[in-house]
Amino acid sequence: MTMQAAARVMEADMSHSEWSADDTPDAIRARRNVLFGYWAGERMGLSGEALSRYARQMHLADYVVKGDQDLIVKIQQDFEAMNLTISQADALRLLRSLHQQALRESGCTD
Repeated sequence: MTMQAAARVMEADMSHSEWSADDTPDAIRARRNVLFGYWAGERMGLSGEALSRYARQMHLADYVVKGDQDLIVKIQQDFEAMNLTISQADALRLLRSLHQQALRESGCTD
């Protein structure tokens, strides 16, 4: 599934306002987190409802500590359980890229 396809699934699956096409900072961050969850879940072999559930869990993991470290710890632990790896630097790069995608999809220019 491409990131565009994941975004369409996300829109259909998660129609409530928290990560819809809103341009508030919280909505942008939520959208980024869910996209991150879809990306990670696909690499772990998840699909369908399991993939959507994992993407939502990734977003909720962002409330553990301030910043992105909670997301990085989650993805590294989840990947390790599946014999996959992702470095902190790669995870941060991906989060930045997905943040830009979330901004574009919301129509925000910042």
